[in-house]
Amino acid sequence: MVESAAVRQRPRVEGGREEEILDATVAVVAELGYDRLTMDAVATAAKASKATLYRRWSTKADLVVDTSGYSALDARLRFKRLAESFSSRLTVSIISFGFKHG
Repeated sequence: MVESAAVRQRPRVEGGREEEILDATVAVVAELGYDRLTMDAVATAAKASKATLYRRWSTKADLVVDTSGYSALDARLRFKRLAESFSSRLTVSIISFGFKHG
């Protein structure tokens, strides 16, 4: 029996890397939007190679669809961490600016 491409499971990325890549995808979509999202931008944000991404996801649509597989609670926690990260970086930037220009 021949297995169709739609039914075939894509290979998983090892360990916690898949979660890190999906987190990076959420961050890039939040920053750039879906239209400007590229596999290259996600790879850079996740500190992964594009080959690693393409081994698991053949298109950016597949990648984004997998981020939607998070439960609502997981998504809220991820976005909260992302917001805290931006907030921390903004606070550090403001403090640094104040020291440099104060």
